[in-house]
Amino acid sequence: MASSLFQSFLNPSKNWFAAQHMKALSKRLRKYGLRYDDLYDPMYDLDIKEALARLPREIVDARIQRLKRAMDLSMKHEYLPEDLQAMQTPFRSYLQDMLTLVSKEGKSREGGIGSITSLSTHHSLIILLHQSWILFIMFSDRFFSGGP
Repeated sequence: MASSLFQSFLNPSKNWFAAQHMKALSKRLRKYGLRYDDLYDPMYDLDIKEALARLPREIVDARIQRLKRAMDLSMKHEYLPEDLQAMQTPFRSYLQDMLTLVSKEGKSREGGIGSITSLSTHHSLIILLHQSWILFIMFSDRFFSGGP
């Protein structure tokens, strides 16, 4: 019951605030040419590290290039040109399916104590806080310096 209430609260199609958050996040990600899955940090979660290791090399290389470009733009206090922003797909996932598979394997291997699946609420909040912190750091110069 509580889980379904929590899920409906986070669902953008059912919650206006979630939809506004998703719209704002999409705009921010487009400005730097990032995808939402690029925000996952393999240093803080072994499942993410394993999922990235299992992905094809081209996908991982594209992720690294997006992250490098975003850091470069952020350091220069610039955004992607408008025409390139329009081409970005910030919520097109490349990692979620593999991450789900790795999490299920971890759960079955550990006899019910999987890393993300069994600790989903706590672990998801930690990942969400970490991603929010990364976004805050990336975009804080805009808020505090009065930049574009």
